[in-house]
Amino acid sequence: MSALSPNSPCIGVCNLSPAGWCQGCYRTMGEITGWLRMDPAARWAVVRAAEARRVAAAPSGVAVQRISTTFGG
Repeated sequence: MSALSPNSPCIGVCNLSPAGWCQGCYRTMGEITGWLRMDPAARWAVVRAAEARRVAAAPSGVAVQRISTTFGG
């Protein structure tokens, strides 16, 4: 795994779903509040988990485009 850290997946659509994750970035509240303290490996793990939640939340039969994550602070 690269030592480069992904940017925060936050897109400014902050609304907690009944399932317990943000409907904008698909992170849990713990993942959001802990982001700044995470090392790059932990951040990548959160990005992968959020991506899995996003894909799982898509209505059946709807194509889901992968979110592009850039490297950086």
